Amino acid sequence: MAPPSSDPKASPPVDKDYYNPKARPLPEDSTLRGYVETVLRDGYVIIPDAFTEAEAVEAIAEIDRLHGNNPLTGATTFDGHRTNLMLSLLGKTRVFDKFCLLPPLFYIAETIVVRPGERNQVLHHDDGVVHMPRPRPPVTAATMIVLDDFKESNGATRIIPGSNMWASDRVGDEHKAVYAVCPRGSVIYCQSVAIGHTQKVKGHKC
Repeated sequence: MAPPSSDPKASPPVDKDYYNPKARPLPEDSTLRGYVETVLRDGYVIIPDAFTEAEAVEAIAEIDRLHGNNPLTGATTFDGHRTNLMLSLLGKTRVFDKFCLLPPLFYIAETIVVRPGERNQVLHHDDGVVHMPRPRPPVTAATMIVLDDFKESNGATRIIPGSNMWASDRVGDEHKAVYAVCPRGSVIYCQSVAIGHTQKVKGHKC
């Protein structure tokens, strides 16, 4: 197998073994198996009822406490000038430790609060800094902990199902994106899929 190119715009390799989603056996548990199969096909999965209502309320209160009276906003239009950012949560509080233990999630390290008036974020791959041609084996995993109901009106994340299998030079098409609508208590698990936060019209979303 030829070594991967460092050019992020390179054409995907022709070696069929370069990306083999069946390299490892799938879980025997039917629910977990379904999650894995969905991620392999679509690049993401929404896991409902991953944590309790009380845990969501506690987490929101802790985020508000950490933000204080003058929460930081994004420095660029990509981050969002009306989006409150907080990095490295695990270094600031123990409240979010429990989310590290949610199977099949590994960790959560960032929160984003999108305020009313924010615009659509450009569709992008979170692992775009990795200079390996697509499609490729997963090198990162991202999770969104849904502390408030995700709705189209309050900024539910946009995702393009199947974009984890795109070539490196393909750009996200807005008309292919779907809204990750789901109730509080869900977790959205993503692998190398095109995503972007959504223009917020009303309501609260964490």
